[in-house]
Amino acid sequence: MQLRFHRSDWQPLNQSDDYSFGPSQTSYADWAKITAQVSGNTVWGTAPEGNDPTDPPRTPSPTARAGRKAPVSSPGAPRERSRRGR
Repeated sequence: MQLRFHRSDWQPLNQSDDYSFGPSQTSYADWAKITAQVSGNTVWGTAPEGNDPTDPPRTPSPTARAGRKAPVSSPGAPRERSRRGR
């Protein structure tokens, strides 16, 4: 699998100020500046100071739920008839 990042204007990226960038890393190898978590616990690597990784929320926030609207039928739309009483 390959993954590539690019800027929207396709200009070169400057990685020299990125915490996890290692210019001496020219092939796949262990690198402690990349973190891995299992069940919320860091099991590999060291995060930059003040930026410990966190798990994303599992439920939508109340504001995300508030933005949803209930479906509304138009006044002229046909309605389903009840099968009761037939």
